[in-house]
Formats: sequence, C-alpha cells, structure tokens
Amino acid sequence: MVIVSKWAIYTLYLVVFVDLFQLTFVFPFIPTIVTAFYDKSDPGAKKEIAASVALLSSLAAIGEMLGSPILGWLSDKIGRRPVLLISTVGSAGSAALLAYSSTLPLAAAARIVNGLSGGTAGIANTYLVDVTTFEERPGYISNLTAFVGIGLAAGPIVGGWLFALGGVEVACLSAAGVSVVNFVFIFLFIKETNPSVVAANAAAEAEAAAAAEGGEATPAATQAPAAPARTKLPLKIWVLFMASFFQSPIFVVFDTFSNLYVTERFYDGDEAKGTALFSHCMAIIGVCLFFVPLFIYKPFLRRVGFNASIIIGSAFVIVGMLINGFATKDWMFMAATVVWAFGFQLSGPVVPILISKMAPPGMIGSAFGLFTSFGNASRVIGPAAMTPLYNWFHPSVFYFLSVSMAIVGTILFWVSVTAPDSPAQAPAREISAVSEGSPCSPASVSSATVGSRGANFARSYSGTASSMVAYGGMPSQLDGIKALLRQNTVPRLERSTTAPIEPGPLLSVQRSQTHG
Repeated sequence: MVIVSKWAIYTLYLVVFVDLFQLTFVFPFIPTIVTAFYDKSDPGAKKEIAASVALLSSLAAIGEMLGSPILGWLSDKIGRRPVLLISTVGSAGSAALLAYSSTLPLAAAARIVNGLSGGTAGIANTYLVDVTTFEERPGYISNLTAFVGIGLAAGPIVGGWLFALGGVEVACLSAAGVSVVNFVFIFLFIKETNPSVVAANAAAEAEAAAAAEGGEATPAATQAPAAPARTKLPLKIWVLFMASFFQSPIFVVFDTFSNLYVTERFYDGDEAKGTALFSHCMAIIGVCLFFVPLFIYKPFLRRVGFNASIIIGSAFVIVGMLINGFATKDWMFMAATVVWAFGFQLSGPVVPILISKMAPPGMIGSAFGLFTSFGNASRVIGPAAMTPLYNWFHPSVFYFLSVSMAIVGTILFWVSVTAPDSPAQAPAREISAVSEGSPCSPASVSSATVGSRGANFARSYSGTASSMVAYGGMPSQLDGIKALLRQNTVPRLERSTTAPIEPGPLLSVQRSQTHG
C-alpha cells in the first residue's frame, strides 16, 4: 500500500504531464516566432529561418539533457519537494519569457530555461520509489509513462489551438498558467520523502521542541543522521543507461522519417495521402501511449511476470519494426505500427523499475536524472545519426531500430535476471522508536531506522505530545507513558503468580436437546 495520499500521486502525474506539455506545446508556432525576427524580403532569410526553427525546437531537449542530472543530484541533497517547486517556477518563467521574446537570443534563452527546469519526470520516478514497494512499483511507474505520452501528444494540439485563439502570447501565458497550477498542487499535496532529509528535519524539530519546553533533548533525538557514504552507481545501471539511449529514439526517429517514407513508398510522392497515413499512425501511437499503461500493463504483468514482460514487449517492437520496413501496402505499415507501439508500452517501464531496484539509497535521484539525460541525448542525436542510413536505403532505418531493440531487450532481460535483490528495495513499513536508556520512550528516527525506500514519514518529538510513525501514531495514548517517564515513576512490573489448579474430573459435555 502506498504511504502517501492519492492526491500526492495524482500531483506527480500532473507534474510529468506539464513537463512534457511545456516541452512540445510551442512546436506549432515556432516558425511564427522565428519569422518575426527576420526580414522576409531578404533572399537568404529562408535558410536562416529554417536553421533557427530547428535550433529552438531542439534547445529544450538539450537543456533537459544537461539539467536532469543536476536536478536529480539536488533531490538527493535537499529533497524531492523543493526541487519540484523550483523546477515548476522555472517552467512558468520560461513560458512567460517566450511570450514576450523580441529577439532570437531571448527566445533561445527561454527554451533553454524550460529544458533545464523540465527534468521533473526523473524526480517523479524517484518519489514513487520512495513511497512504494518493489512489487507495487511497476503499476505506478507505468501510469507515469502514460502521462508522459499524454503530455507529448496534448502539447502540440493544445498549443496550436491556443495560438489560433489568441496568438503567441495567449499560448505561452496559458502554458505558464498551467505551471502555476502545478506549483500550487505540489505545495499542497507533495510531502518530503527523501529519507535523509526527513530524518534531519525530525532531529531538528525534536531539538526545537525540547528547547521550547526548557528541557534537554536526548542525544538520539537531536543527532542529525549521518550523511550517506559517497558511493558509485553499479556498472549494471550504466548498462541500463546505454540501453535507454538506444531504446528512447524510436518515437522521434519514426516521427522524423515515416512521413517521407510512406509518401514515396506507397503514394508516388503524393504528400497529402502520405501525411494522412502518417497522421493515422501517430493517432494509433497516441492511443497506445494512453491505454496500454493505464489499462493493460498491470493485468498483463500479473499474468506473465516481470521478466516475461521484457521478452514479449521487445518481441512486439522487433516484429513491428521489421514489418514497417518490409511492408508493401499502406495498411501493412499501419498494422505494423500498432504492433510495435503496443509492445513498446509493455516494455517501457522496465528500465526505471530496474534502476529503482539497483540504485544506492543515497543516489536514487541522481540515477533517475542520468536516465532522463541519456534519453534526451538519444532523442537529440537520433534523427541526425539516422539521416545517412535513410539516404542510403530508406527501409534500413526500421531494420536498424529492430536490431537495436533486439539487443536492448536482451540486455534488459539479462540485467533483470542477474540483478541482486537489494535489502533496500522495499519501503520500511514499520518504524522502530527506541531511545537511549528507555525501551518505551519515543525516539528520534535515524536514517538507518527510516530505511532507504518508502515509509520515510517517521517523525517523533522527544518530550512533546505528538508522535507519528509510518501508519499513524497514538499521541494521546502516549501522553501518560511520557509523563511517567519524566517523573521516573514507572510502576515496576512483576511476574504474576497463580495457584496451581488441582486436577479434577473431566467435565462432560452433552448435546442439548430442544423439544418443540
């Protein structure tokens, strides 16, 4: 059972949705923004406009690639909640800045800030690791990936509609407003879950409470938890990062080349028909992005198991991509797209789930930040790297993606089978409370007591009338015990004695009879 409120989980989904929405909502009107910076009567302006559009389209992804590891590291140091709040402020500010950008450098700065503050998907994954057990985690991470897809799909649609409604300013300021709403939800419903930060806060509050009452807090209550020893990420996690690097560009490479490919292969250059088929394929992908994580993945996982889900999901992607390349009819191409999009969502949550299993307790945020960074790097590099291959032989792009996914699936299965079961992979559901010299008194919670996952909301206040543990404390019931402990008048417990029972005749039990 998740140890935070349902509103906290819904807020995480909103955070991820807004992150991806902010990344893509500007795509429909980037050419309009850029065109305003140039003199269209200049013969060379067209090439410069095209280059600037490509630059603005990619800057946010580049910024997120650079910023995600920093945000992840900060979440390990200062906590998940403040990083989410700061990132949301950055997203709102970048959208407002873009609305009033009068020069290309200012617009570029707005997109970079948006990317630097947009790595919240990694923090959301880290938060879920903090508050779930390993067994229940796949379902929640799968739901998170659904909102990633919804944000990516809704961004251009809503952005284009807002632009048509009121121009660039209305679209950008509306996006900023969504980020403000996001900030309010984070402020109200997201509580801190970083184990070391929670323990440090508990120690500080215990010391302050003791000082307010004029007493002295016990050393166990006031001692701040020792900072986790500096560790390195296991080699297998770096292998997962590289697997993600080759898995992530599938969608963006498909977006880049499929329209051109189907137009030439099936319609002899008829762009209208090619665009229509491409739109249908994108709609299919959008449906899979939404329905598979939310409604299919959980029962599928219960039915086949985690390792089998890797094999089946990867197989669907491999077969679908191969058929994309071999297809001789447009309907075959569309059917193949259904196959690989479905399979991709079945295997999509695998990498973050494995990272959550193997990452050291003090580096969960850093690990997810690097995971996000590798994914963004591949999405930036992928289309450019695949262009020579496409120009050499058009279907080879799909064959390459198929072979790449076969290698990735093999790596993911190997890592899953050989990954050690870390004792820190499940949240500590019970928080012990033991103070120095007294087995009954409330105690502060050290980082070792809290554990490295999950139930990190253990707080106790030495000498006060409030106490909370993972599943709720009993403050009023503890008051009497605390008073006795302060007065050193705890009654001495003695073993009770009873007189031995003399053996006697056995009782006879007879069935009662009822006469009607």
